[in-house]
Amino acid sequence: MLFNSISKLFSKNIELNGSSNMDLKVNKNSHMTLNEISALKTENILFTRPNFGLV
Repeated sequence: MLFNSISKLFSKNIELNGSSNMDLKVNKNSHMTLNEISALKTENILFTRPNFGLV
């Protein structure tokens, strides 16, 4: 489950940084729904943790 979420995150936008400007850019370029953007922001919290281990 987590691996699939990580794969989805990377496949949608490799350079996602969680900023509101990036949210708008992702929405425009990938035609993502607000729910998908919210999910990406939630998942991105994992990537910004120093001890996450996969980055």
